[in-house]
Amino acid sequence: MQYDLEWPVSLRITERKLLNEIKKSERELHPKLSSTLAAIILKRIALLNEVLNMINSNPNTTTEELCSLIDQKLETEERLLKNANNACESEKILMNLKMLGWMKYLITGQLT
Repeated sequence: MQYDLEWPVSLRITERKLLNEIKKSERELHPKLSSTLAAIILKRIALLNEVLNMINSNPNTTTEELCSLIDQKLETEERLLKNANNACESEKILMNLKMLGWMKYLITGQLT
């Protein structure tokens, strides 16, 4: 990944954190892992990549804007949770909510 020196330091730090988390998550994947755990890790990697893509597509993105986008995703997931039809569906949505909250913490360093 090539860094743009014009980016604010906080954005470069955030990008570095996301890249480190992706590498860490990729190391957690192995063939003996249950399909459920593998799916959770792959979802985490996809969400991290999505935030990285947001940063790369708009280098002027601020931490506040990233948090705002994550908040929008959190609100969407909360609406989905209210309309969930069964426990399995609810569990998947709750996992997404936890991952999004974790990502927001990763970006801001603050619990929501």
